[in-house]
Parts: sequence; structure tokens; C-alpha cells
Amino acid sequence: MIKIFIVIFLLLPISIEENAFVDESFFKYMTSKTDYNLIANKKNFQDYSISECKTIGFWHLIRYSANYPNFEEISEMNEFLPKLRDTIILLNQSILNESELKFLNKWTPRVSPEMENLLTDYGSETIKSLGLRTWVRLKYLIFNTRISKQVKIRSTNFTRTIESAQKYVEGFFHFWPLKINIESSDIENDYLIKYPDLCEKYLTYINSNQNACSELLYFDFMSSKLRNSKRRFQDRLGVNSFYTNINIAFEMAFKMCQYEYLIDKTISIWCKFFDLETIKLLEYKDDLKNNCKYGYKYEISRLMTCDLVKNLLESLKTFKRSYETNDDTLNKFTAYFTHSSTLMSFLSSMGIGKSEDNFDYENILSENINREFKTSSINPTSSNIGFLLFKCDENSKKPNYLLRVFHNERLVKIDGCQSTDCNLNEFLNYLTFFTSTCKSTKESCKI
Repeated sequence: MIKIFIVIFLLLPISIEENAFVDESFFKYMTSKTDYNLIANKKNFQDYSISECKTIGFWHLIRYSANYPNFEEISEMNEFLPKLRDTIILLNQSILNESELKFLNKWTPRVSPEMENLLTDYGSETIKSLGLRTWVRLKYLIFNTRISKQVKIRSTNFTRTIESAQKYVEGFFHFWPLKINIESSDIENDYLIKYPDLCEKYLTYINSNQNACSELLYFDFMSSKLRNSKRRFQDRLGVNSFYTNINIAFEMAFKMCQYEYLIDKTISIWCKFFDLETIKLLEYKDDLKNNCKYGYKYEISRLMTCDLVKNLLESLKTFKRSYETNDDTLNKFTAYFTHSSTLMSFLSSMGIGKSEDNFDYENILSENINREFKTSSINPTSSNIGFLLFKCDENSKKPNYLLRVFHNERLVKIDGCQSTDCNLNEFLNYLTFFTSTCKSTKESCKI
């Protein structure tokens, strides 16, 4: 009865903001600031069980949840947007109708510098709900007095990841209050879950090298569609470049449109100045960047995941050994809380988002083409990937050990697997081959 109540509660729709200046589907294209609740398959409970099999281990990699902007962004938006607001109202040439102008006139920044990078209340509830749904799906995996040894939770040493870990644990153990230790890694030496910030080869040859992602530069300077989008934005503002810097206005208004939704699902008045074509264009621009930096273009994007892939390999072996030896002191559940760059590069190393499309500044795909590499779907806030291991009955026709992989709670097929029901031995062989090409993340990252 409790399970039914929990599932119904978690699947109830969240009310839409009364002042809906744009349709809520607008927010499915907000790249890495897309709301997880618009993307995740939260209703998927059936795929987490298999007849004639029992769950014996789960490995979870999770990006931090929706958070407030950083100090610099807050300062810039709080200084620029009130001036732009006043100019729009003074000139009275914008797309806004009378009631929308009144709303804009009352608008004030809702974010102060002391909030920088903290989780929003909405973000906290989102990651807590993810933890609770995970418990509902896996509640028979860990349920005895040795739970402190069976569960491992680790976060990078950042406020937003630590808060995300705390909220996830709070949700997971909501009906079972226990003191669970959350390890916090040393950022100066965390080659496991914060490697992009430490990988010298990646930082030098890709992240700091403008020529590495030249298609992004071409897009910024040569794309007629981007120029046309900015003209439409300017027309909607009713403000010309004599009164404001249109490029800065474009950037600041878009950021506020993104962040106000992530605070509490407010559909910001600033979203009104963008059309859906522009939002999709900005999504494509971000896809260009992320596909270059964390996708399949450069080998180092794969090699720098070496330690994390090895950790997954050893964890799956430990889950199997724990079952075979009936050793309750061995780990059965691991969750890592990390950042967008780590998660995206790891997803690429697993073959998620591998696209046949040609990513360049001219090949801006139409809305009818659903490309595989799409940041909004791959890496929204709270994005995650989970590896669930099953032991199947000896007299069943299934392999002894089966693996299922869930990306944003959706069952997916990954590299090294023939199908979504993956033979563990085949996947372990694939991971072994993968890790044989790298000694360690630190070694792979040396120039």
C-alpha cells in the first residue's frame, strides 16, 4: 500500500506557473539547464525487475541538481537586466501586451550573490525524488544491519554536488532513517569523478584551444541563422543598439529565462523575447561545443574516463562476488555525485549520444530530425546513468548474470552489450578491453 502511494505521489504532475508567457515545452531545449523532470522516464518501474532474476548490485553516476547561478552570472544579470527592463518600458515598442508590460515593470531579480551555486528548492526536491524512486525500485537490494558497509556515496568537494548527495540520500532512506556517510573527494587530486579539471592534455589541447572546436567559432561568426535570431530578439525587445548592447541583452535574458524556471518552475517574462526557433538554435550551438569537448571527436575525451570505467568494472565484479560468497560486508550500492563534464564524457565512453550526423555550423538540423547527441536529453540537471546487476535462476534460459543500464531512468543499450538485457561477462570483457588501452586517467592526461 505504501509503495502504491509513493508511486502515485511521485507521478503527480507539477502545476504550471500561472503566468505562462511561453509554452512549457519551450524548456525541453535548454541544454544543460533543462529541467530533469521534463526529460526523465520517472514512470519506469517495470524495467527495474526481471522475472526469474534478483537484483544484486547498483552503480549510479549522477550530475548535481538544479542550482543557482555562480557569483559572476548573478552580478551581471542583477546589474544589466533591471536597466534593460526600464528601457523596454520607457520605449514601449516591445512584443509585450499591456498586462505583460505591467508584469515586467514589477519584475526584480530573485537571486542574490550569497545564493551562488546552491541548489534551488526545486532542484533539491528533484534529486530527493530521484533517490526515493531509486529506493522503490531497489528496496530489496540492501536491507539488513550491515548497510553502512554495503552502501558507498561519494561527491566532489563542491556545495552543489554535496547538497545533491545529501538530498538523494534523504530520499533513498526516507522510510528508513539511517546515518549514511557521504565521502567528499579532494578536488586537487580527484581523477575519479572530477578528471576534466585535472586532465592536462584535455585542458591544453581542447578546452583552452579555440581551434579545437573551430565549428563553434564558425557558428558564432558566420551563421546567418544566429544573426537572424538576434534580429528577431531585438525586434521583440523593441530596443535598438543605441540603447543597449544587443549581444549582452541576448545572453542575459536567455540565462534568466533558464534560471527562473529552475528556481521554482517560473516561466520567466524574459522568455517572451525568444521564439522556439531561437531556443533550438542555441541548443544546437551548445551541442556543437559539447560534442567536440566530451563526445567522439578527440580520443582524450574517452581516455580521461579511464579510472571511472575501471571503478565500474571492479564494482560489478564486487557485486557478483558479494552474492556468490554471501558476504554482507561487501559493497552492493555505489553512487557518485559529479559534474556535467564528467558525466557527458563518461556517457560518450559508453556509446550514449553517438551520432551519425555531421556537426558543423552549416548543418543546423531541422526540428523534424531527432539527432542522437542532444545535450538537453543527454545532460539535463540531475542527469544520471545507473548499472543494475541481476542474478538469474540457474534453470532459466537467461545468462547467469544480466546487466541493465538506465540513462535518466530510461532503459538503454550501450557499447559492449548486444541488447538492453546485457550478458555481464560480455560487458566485463568489453570494459577490460577498454581499460587495457589506458593505464590510468592521470597517465592518459600527461602531455
